[in-house]
Amino acid sequence: STEIFWATGAAMFVRLSALKKCGDLDEDFVHHMEEIDLCWRMNLAGFKLKIVPKSVVEHYGGATIIPDSYKKTYWNHRNSIFMLFKNLEGRNLPSVFLKHLLLDGIAGAWYLVNLDLKKVFAVLAAHFWIYRHIPMLLRKRKETQNIRKVADKSFSKLVYPHSIALRYFLFKEKTFSQIMKNK
Repeated sequence: STEIFWATGAAMFVRLSALKKCGDLDEDFVHHMEEIDLCWRMNLAGFKLKIVPKSVVEHYGGATIIPDSYKKTYWNHRNSIFMLFKNLEGRNLPSVFLKHLLLDGIAGAWYLVNLDLKKVFAVLAAHFWIYRHIPMLLRKRKETQNIRKVADKSFSKLVYPHSIALRYFLFKEKTFSQIMKNK
């Protein structure tokens, strides 16, 4: 058993005390990343998340959203910004947020160069959703930060320190083991 930052929602047991303290899955995520958000909140509240290596779970991923689609691109970009804004510690928010916006711009440019207009529009739509919902995002950020008991650095060792997007797109590292080999 080892400590982790997040677990997939397809294979997760959560203590009722953690849910009472941190809240349920955030329904405003709609699709995608809601379990990462919940795990992040549990980390902020000081809970420890662990894996049970002997467990076996079978899950067919991608059944709800087609992997290479407008919707998948939209939810990836929208929910990652949403999650960062909601959960990052105040002093870490500006730098991480700006880096993320830059990476979104690079992704949008990449899609444009490759004439994948549906993904260009998906990235733009994700950002417009964020800008239209700033009051809600501020409220959710305040709620999340109110449960914070620990600084981001207390669990930073559990988070990959570089851009997985760059590893994936630039270096063609498609698996966890490939990415971790070059950590």
